[in-house]
Amino acid sequence: MSHQVLPGEIQEFLRTTIQSLEQLEVLIAIQRQPKKAWTPEDVAAVVGLPVGIMEESLDGLIAAGLARHLSSASGSPTYCYEPRTPSMGRAVAGLARAYASNRLDIMRLMSTLAIERVRSEAANLFADAFIIQRKKEPGDG
Repeated sequence: MSHQVLPGEIQEFLRTTIQSLEQLEVLIAIQRQPKKAWTPEDVAAVVGLPVGIMEESLDGLIAAGLARHLSSASGSPTYCYEPRTPSMGRAVAGLARAYASNRLDIMRLMSTLAIERVRSEAANLFADAFIIQRKKEPGDG
């Protein structure tokens, strides 16, 4: 199965919401146990990646509206899976099913999307280099 065969809603969700393979792995892991309070160390043990990457990925999932930061008696950060909307929850459930059966295809799509983001950012930086700005005069705010 190529990523052209992946359902369009899964492709769009990955394109607009998930920023990295690590973040995808974290999302898949925490959505399996939505009531669990996850520490970055817990997620790192399940996913097999460094704790620092887990913290960054969990914070990204919060920003995307897929997780929530919980208050913790111990003071260490804890997180839980909590999609902002029911449609996001359905999208994640569909993504988890697709990931279980077509992991390689989803990883290929994520790699393609990452390359597209890098190219887009490079093109934007290159274009910005040619923007001519008016020289500031004394007294300009």
